[in-house]
Amino acid sequence: MQTGKVGGDWSLEFMSSFCVNESPTLSDGEVATRSVAFNSPTDWIVQRVTRHSGTSATTVMKNLRKLVTGCEMEQPGDSLSIMAESLGGDDGVLVGSDVGGRPGRWLVVRQGDLVAQLRLDSQTTPTEARRTARSVANRLCAGTDTC
Repeated sequence: MQTGKVGGDWSLEFMSSFCVNESPTLSDGEVATRSVAFNSPTDWIVQRVTRHSGTSATTVMKNLRKLVTGCEMEQPGDSLSIMAESLGGDDGVLVGSDVGGRPGRWLVVRQGDLVAQLRLDSQTTPTEARRTARSVANRLCAGTDTC
C-alpha cells in the first residue's frame, strides 16, 4: 500500500493529455487531497479523494463530463467515453477509454464536497462499477455531513 501523492499516468487528468483540445480542470475549488494505491502481483488499484469548497465538487463533475464528451483524441480510433452514470453517491460516473488499443476504466463518485476518482480494472462493467460506487459513497459519508 502506498499513501500520500500517488503519481504516474493513472488519472483522468493524464488521459486528457491525449486530447488535442484544452480540457476543463478537475481540481476546481480543491482544498485537500488524499491518495492511496494498492499493488499486488495480480492487481493494482489507486484512488484519490479530494475535498472542494462550496459547490465546487458539483462543478468538478460537470467538468468531468465536459472533459470526456469534448475530448478530440489525437489518434484516430482512440476514444474516451462515459459508460454509465447515476452509479452511487450524489453523482457517480464510469469513464472508459481505448488509447492505442489499451482499454481503461475510471470511476468518479461525488458525495457532498468530496470527489473520489478510482482507476479500475480495464474490463470493469457498469454493473460492477455500480457496486463499487455504492461502497465508495458509503466510505465518503464518513468524511462529509451531507449523508
